[in-house]
Amino acid sequence: MKSECDAAPIEDTHWWHQGVYALIGEWLQPLMSKRPLILDAGCGPGALARRLDASARVLGVDVEQDALAAGRRAGTTGLARAHLEALPLPDGCCDAVVSVDVVCNENCREEEALREIHRVLKPGGALLLNMPAYEWLKGPHDRAGGNRRRYTAGEVSKILGAAGFVVQRITYRNTFLFPMACARRMVQKLALGSRARLDVRPLPGWLNELLLAVLVLEAPFLKHCNLPFGLSIFAVALKPLLDSNL
Repeated sequence: MKSECDAAPIEDTHWWHQGVYALIGEWLQPLMSKRPLILDAGCGPGALARRLDASARVLGVDVEQDALAAGRRAGTTGLARAHLEALPLPDGCCDAVVSVDVVCNENCREEEALREIHRVLKPGGALLLNMPAYEWLKGPHDRAGGNRRRYTAGEVSKILGAAGFVVQRITYRNTFLFPMACARRMVQKLALGSRARLDVRPLPGWLNELLLAVLVLEAPFLKHCNLPFGLSIFAVALKPLLDSNL
């Protein structure tokens, strides 16, 4: 089994990661002229930080020492070990926070993590959150990745609201690939049973490019409308200018 140290080159090229990073980059683009301070909450080996570094000041936190070490070897700066429930940052310092499939992890206390993210955001700042969709899809990949649960869009909206956020946009994504991915997940559940196996692994170059091209085709739809189903949920949630918790 590969260690977290091997994950950096996969995140830098794998179609799934590149698709969600491109979506995040597009949503952050209006901020980039101000060189914002962005926190990657659950950064792993820092592939997203490397992608955003030219236009923003990026901090990354993760609990996995091996992943952080891999990120530093890849040249990523601004990485620190921390739990999302206890971020080593002052109140209201971040222009935006991004978090990709981390709040759902079994080692993360969902409510506390979102409240802590809310704390470090500036009033009016945005959380860009990606979460896995549909509990009935939970299987070998989730067990290998330590996912506690999968969600509906309504459930994500509810937990964001409870943490003090105002949801600006929420949509399913990875919709065009959904039928194929569902069939694959169902076969895995039958074949592997309770065993664990990550779906994120090196692919032949042509296949990786083809899957990424499908996400590129989907991107204009995400820009203009909410998609009704998909493998993931993408939310943009704002910290109100006037914090009701004060």
